[in-house]
Amino acid sequence: MHIALNAKKSVLRNANPNPVKLKVTSLWSVAVVAARGLHAADFSLKPNIIIRPNMPQHPIPKTQVTGIILAGGKSSRFGSDKALFEYRGKKLVEYSIETLRPLCNEILISTNHPEKYDFTGLKTVTDKYLNSGPVGGIHACLKASSNEHNLVIGCDMPFLKQDLLLFLLKKATKHQVVIPMHNGFTEPLAAFFSRNCYEVLEESLKKNNNKILDAIQRLEVLYLDITRENFYDETLFFNVNFRSDLENQK
Repeated sequence: MHIALNAKKSVLRNANPNPVKLKVTSLWSVAVVAARGLHAADFSLKPNIIIRPNMPQHPIPKTQVTGIILAGGKSSRFGSDKALFEYRGKKLVEYSIETLRPLCNEILISTNHPEKYDFTGLKTVTDKYLNSGPVGGIHACLKASSNEHNLVIGCDMPFLKQDLLLFLLKKATKHQVVIPMHNGFTEPLAAFFSRNCYEVLEESLKKNNNKILDAIQRLEVLYLDITRENFYDETLFFNVNFRSDLENQK
């Protein structure tokens, strides 16, 4: 799931040891700091966040991380439950499980049809707020999570890499949400969420506000441009909407 931002201003480049404060007035604007030779991104609204590009980061241990797989979509464009569709010998949801397993001591599957996922042996979580899209799934799973630190991914992203998720964990120590971005797109369905986000998400759901970028506006959000990271390639966030998408990848 790609969500485009209006690139009016820009992002964080590599190696200025001085802290850089980025201020944004709209979630749909991007701050440009090219004059300072920077390249990473922080588009959070509140509070302003200081980034030190060379500041050492320490990943969060596996024992403190829950993986959340969003498999509750209607798959209306796909024609059947795409999470269970077999691609190159594995169901799409199994790619998600394999990506998360080395990084998490708990994996939850967000679905309103838990019986379909009995074969995984994993805990399933149903939405409290039905027909509320990814926000409803994230909310329910965060509330059910055993850990404060959570990696949230879609069930239809077979090329997602563990290196990306490790990168998010390294940057997550001081933020409630960490979302990667690339080429003007944000990827909130391949992101880090703190468990304590569920209260703010619930407030949004009660107001019938189901748009994910709107729902997280009151949280401390870090947007990271990953286009210059070694693990990045154009297929990283490839997600399946139609059967032809998979045929084109063969």
